[in-house]
Amino acid sequence: GEGFRVSKDVGTVRFCYDKNGNSPKIFSISKRELMTDSGFTEILFRPFTQPGLLNITDWFDSKHPKLNGKKIDLEPNEASRSLAILLDKNGFVLGADWSLRLFDKEGKEKWKTSVPSTAWNVNVSQDGKLVVAAFGDGTIRWFRVKDGTELLAFFPHNDKKRWVLWTPSGYYDASIGAEELIGWHINRGADKEADFFPISQFRKTYCRRDVILNVLETLDEGEAIKLSKIQVSAIPLTNELPPVIKILSHDYKEEVKETDLTIKYEVRTPLGVPVTDIKVKINHFKKSAEESVITNQVNSEVNEIKVTIKKENCVIDLIAINENGWSVPSKVKLIWAGEPQKDDEPSKLYILAIGIDTYEDNAYGELIYSPKDADDFVDVMKKQEGKLYTNVEVKILKSYEATQEKISDGLAWLKENTKSNYTAMVFFSGHGVNEGGKYYCLPVDVVAINIENTAISFTDIIDTFEDLLGKQFLFLDACYSGSIFFQDGASFDTFMNIMKSYEIDATTFSSSRGSERSFMIPEFQNSAFTKAVVEGIEGNADYNRSGRVTVKMLDLYISMTVPELVITIGKTQNPVSTITPGTDDYIIARLIENN
Repeated sequence: GEGFRVSKDVGTVRFCYDKNGNSPKIFSISKRELMTDSGFTEILFRPFTQPGLLNITDWFDSKHPKLNGKKIDLEPNEASRSLAILLDKNGFVLGADWSLRLFDKEGKEKWKTSVPSTAWNVNVSQDGKLVVAAFGDGTIRWFRVKDGTELLAFFPHNDKKRWVLWTPSGYYDASIGAEELIGWHINRGADKEADFFPISQFRKTYCRRDVILNVLETLDEGEAIKLSKIQVSAIPLTNELPPVIKILSHDYKEEVKETDLTIKYEVRTPLGVPVTDIKVKINHFKKSAEESVITNQVNSEVNEIKVTIKKENCVIDLIAINENGWSVPSKVKLIWAGEPQKDDEPSKLYILAIGIDTYEDNAYGELIYSPKDADDFVDVMKKQEGKLYTNVEVKILKSYEATQEKISDGLAWLKENTKSNYTAMVFFSGHGVNEGGKYYCLPVDVVAINIENTAISFTDIIDTFEDLLGKQFLFLDACYSGSIFFQDGASFDTFMNIMKSYEIDATTFSSSRGSERSFMIPEFQNSAFTKAVVEGIEGNADYNRSGRVTVKMLDLYISMTVPELVITIGKTQNPVSTITPGTDDYIIARLIENN
């Protein structure tokens, strides 16, 4: 109770992840950030519960709360758990097991609203217009004092990193990796299991941070939607659903002894919208259509697809596509039980590395170590030739070479050369800007007054990765000379979520959050991010001395090392990635051949 506090306008809340006030965090809706108490200066208010003009007693863990000695009626066997008195003393809010209730100063109930779980904490804004309550389901929700209408919900995941905000209609804002935490549950009748569609599958429609901000200003979701100039569609959500696919032929962790497998699956689409394609991924490697042979007509009751695996444990993903989008993958992990055999299939790595120090347009400052960052990254990955990869092919563009035309050619080079068993990496070290709500990677010949036509749009990069086969990585080391790459943190998180989406599934490492700067470390003549990446791949991230570095090991090393490096120059920087806890891990570097 003491840990739950709110700002004057309740746009900032302090809560605790664990019991007894442990693991406190502060979340600001406007800043989109989870913060600690350290250095936080804004005044946050506890709920007012003290006796006075409204003498409310027996309200904590009691079935019989009282106002001035008179019993307050709740539902039979319902207990009161939390209290907040309005600052004008004209009423109070009780949080209970199954409801949230507003009473006037005489004890008359003004409204009652059902709640998703026990209301353990409740608080009110200083102007008495908003109620904020924390519930046993892990959510914090905002309600209108006037009538108890819910306006907004917030779920901070217990990994203490991911979070998601949403309105009752489903407009949302989410941190990196949090789009899968909420979604649409759609029933199919009493005799069938329901479908669940993560909110990410409707990102274009519902990812609207402006609605989130407007709803607390207007205290009305409908007005917030109008203010955001959204054209409300008359088409119901159920008419726009992607397919649903399910693997039938193999159980999770089933043992296999053959490399050529026939995967049986069922696929259906709500309202019968035809499936246009089936995509296959094996151990995060995208397969081309020619390599995955569909033997039955899609949309029949049982379909088959033939795949070839290596003689090792593997994870197979099947994804169905129709005009409404991509399905949630159906996933199966298979255990290789046959004879082990060395893989003779070539596994090439293609790298496009970009490092720009001095721009032709004087509007952009010099980035002293960017070319060296690109060189150092290429050098450490070239050492993987003969270990993890049979060959490492590189196209490196530094300084005056990194023009818009040559970067575009480099992206095309990746698409032309990568195959299903290859890996593609893009490393970018240079300036970037947010211009008119669009995001651009700046080539050396960019013109500041004509960015739209002279820069590389992140749409181009997204499109490139969507078309790439094999396994994909993006290393984004931008803005460390003071140019904020994504001045809008919400848009940066959206970009990262797109990169990790089912359509792309690229492992992305970024030097900092969208609202932060990234910094150089003169001692090493590198950025802090590139220094950590190179050290990690060289072996510092091999925490268990296994002779290999996995993406999760590298992510952990980068996330721990970068803040330690920048604190030596009195700065703060937090790298981020698209690696979600609980997802499959895989090798990014071998330290010993054949390990």
